Amino acid sequence: MSSLPDPPVMGLHSKIQNLRPLGLLRLGGAYECTLAGQSTLHRQKRHCRDAGGPQEIERLSIHLTSERWKSSTMEDALSTPYAIPRYSVGLIREGTISIQEYPTISCSKEFADVFGTMFEQYDREHFSIACIDAKHKIIGFHTIAVGTLTTALVHPREVFKTAILLSSAACALFHNHPSGDPTPSREDRELTKRLEQAGELLGIHVLDHIIFGANNRYYSFADEGFITGKPAS
Repeated sequence: MSSLPDPPVMGLHSKIQNLRPLGLLRLGGAYECTLAGQSTLHRQKRHCRDAGGPQEIERLSIHLTSERWKSSTMEDALSTPYAIPRYSVGLIREGTISIQEYPTISCSKEFADVFGTMFEQYDREHFSIACIDAKHKIIGFHTIAVGTLTTALVHPREVFKTAILLSSAACALFHNHPSGDPTPSREDRELTKRLEQAGELLGIHVLDHIIFGANNRYYSFADEGFITGKPAS
């Protein structure tokens, strides 16, 4: 999640007599701030590039844009009382993951075939989500948290944010154990149950939560019967 930087208004006291009005002009995806003849452009970059391959899973990040700064002069910007910012929320495509098989996903082995190699190379815990439509096609992939060697902090509101924006019918969750042992901890089990319950409230079914270890080993909560793993209706 990112937001446009606030215009520079600090550190002006020593030059206040020499300043001409500060213009804050919205330029599409950018702000131009003009101060004493100097122009600084804060531009938001968005790269959308199609990659080759039979199927591409989009990597996504969440974008938050503020429309608070609309004052025409420095005096207005400094004297205006606090106003509640208005936001627009959207997703930014950050590339794709090429896969050769499985246009639709139906079991843990297929998830492991697609994502297992990616997670095995990480030296810290990564927690990610694959967003899935009603026909079991993966429509997006997002890394939610990057932690330490033994833990990653995860909360339901961050987990389901991308799935909600993509209007997902279901999702699959993944994280890795850098130790190489995919056996779930007590905290892994508690988190999985909490996320399954949150998904039920949101109408986004958690199909599986897979822990990746070393040498192509993985643990599937759906295969072990800890969660139902049934398709969303």
